[in-house]
Amino acid sequence: MRGVKSQGMLLAADNTPEGSDERGDVEVIFADWAEPGTRITLAGNSVPEGDNPKKLKVNHFFDIPLKVEGNIIKVGETALEVSGKTLKTNIVSEGEVG
Repeated sequence: MRGVKSQGMLLAADNTPEGSDERGDVEVIFADWAEPGTRITLAGNSVPEGDNPKKLKVNHFFDIPLKVEGNIIKVGETALEVSGKTLKTNIVSEGEVG
């Protein structure tokens, strides 16, 4: 909704082949075990309690190369985690995330 400040994020994975007219699968990524507002971190890194990192602007967010490999959401070769659990897909095993 334009003009309404967002406090959330929705991630979805897509396995449509690049440059293809074929339709692939699209899957919304869920972290049902986490409280709303929980930060996504790189595996092996954590956000200290009370730490308030800079907010990431949406145009910079889309510059981050998110992907799915073997049903695991990654940045580069590093898995993403929420509350210490790896962020995974159920349907899209290989593809892009945005």
